[in-house]
Amino acid sequence: MSAHHGFDGGLDLSMYRQHDDMWLSDGSVVLAAEDTLFKVHKSQLARHSVAFRDMFALSSPARAGERVDGCDVVRLHDSWQDVESLLRALYDGP
Repeated sequence: MSAHHGFDGGLDLSMYRQHDDMWLSDGSVVLAAEDTLFKVHKSQLARHSVAFRDMFALSSPARAGERVDGCDVVRLHDSWQDVESLLRALYDGP
């Protein structure tokens, strides 16, 4: 990943890397976990996860100004490996 690819402001991308597999060109939200960014679909997350559904329904979960590649950034406190596992389960099934 280029350190400034898709940078819209508010997030220092030099500290992050795009996930190889879970950076979807038509994604609508960027999840940041540790040093890894995942660009995925809000609708897919909300469809399969009450937590994400509630997060997206209540308000914008992103911090003001944190956007990457035109998408809001949601910072997660989980490890990037846990987020990767969750996303693989949601997108690819068991």
